[in-house]
Amino acid sequence: MAAAGPQWLERRRREKRYAEQARVESGSAGPVAPIVDPPESAARLSTVATPHRWRYRRTAPASRADWSAIRFHDGAPISFIEPLVSSMPEQGIGLLPDAHVYGSQGWPVTRDGCLVIDAVGVHRQRRYRKFQDPTQTSRPVRLEGTVLNLSSIFSATNYGHALLDGLGRLGILLDAGIDPRSIDHVLMPGFPGKAFPRLLEGAGLDPAKAISLERRSSYRCDELWQPTFPGRLRHYTAAPARFMRAAGIAPAGSGRRLLILRKGAARAVANVEEMERIARQYDLELYEPQDSAFSPADFAAADLVVSAHGANMADIAAMAPGSKVVELMPSSHRYPYFATLGVSAGLDYTILDGRSLPGDHLADFTVDGDALRSVLDRLG
Repeated sequence: MAAAGPQWLERRRREKRYAEQARVESGSAGPVAPIVDPPESAARLSTVATPHRWRYRRTAPASRADWSAIRFHDGAPISFIEPLVSSMPEQGIGLLPDAHVYGSQGWPVTRDGCLVIDAVGVHRQRRYRKFQDPTQTSRPVRLEGTVLNLSSIFSATNYGHALLDGLGRLGILLDAGIDPRSIDHVLMPGFPGKAFPRLLEGAGLDPAKAISLERRSSYRCDELWQPTFPGRLRHYTAAPARFMRAAGIAPAGSGRRLLILRKGAARAVANVEEMERIARQYDLELYEPQDSAFSPADFAAADLVVSAHGANMADIAAMAPGSKVVELMPSSHRYPYFATLGVSAGLDYTILDGRSLPGDHLADFTVDGDALRSVLDRLG
């Protein structure tokens, strides 16, 4: 996002004035809610930190990831909906004084009005770049002391995004050597993940300090610890896994072999009876994460996870290095979220091609039983 031009800014400000005027003239009860103009500029965290001598700690340099292992089980290349990107940006965390965080996605803006762009997770589709629009918020609330922002794009509505894109930034905090006990407030994704309080506690943060962001949230932070995105959109570094493995998760058992079919959810495996036969044949435990009180502990106890693609796979970040994962990938929704996470986290990762039923990207899909048996025979 380049610096905004005068005409663009003036149009946005005019829209803001019209919206406020309309609310006043309509006789709406209560005070008019503030409307935040789009940031006037955007820059990377390292750029906005250095000139102002604000504290910035780089935890990983920009690099090129090796995704060559991300292929189907038979070696065939995967035609992802969007191609894999090997260039991974620098990761770090900066301390920004008098920063503004607003909206359910926790957009961080410096006191000079600059959006911290590498903390946002910028989507290529304009409709998801809500920070470019005037945003109606509640009146800003001042947060004293140090604040940590863990929110991100899509983190208000999806467990996987909330855990990996959001809480996964705790891996950056830990890499930077920052004592979690020094944090006074934690701005959290709005998704109500029942595992999140225990994960925060395991990482050394008091869950009582957590503040869930909502659509109209607006906070002025005395000092904001702002981490970068833990990779790039749909591509993860090892940061989420470092956080999960450092969170003191007590495995719920040992040597477990989980089979996740996403029963009752979108993009579920359709040929359930065949999968159940395979589960009996290969000693797989039929498992659904939503039925667990603390699913990360189940994944931490697993030597093997066979799972339909979906947000539930975010918990593979809790698995030990070298553990085995088989992702069942529907043909209508091929994205590399969990494959890049698995490779970065040092997991033995296999992808099996699924065939989506007619419909949209949420359609259920079938899995080739013989192909899955072949994979399981190889993995042992």
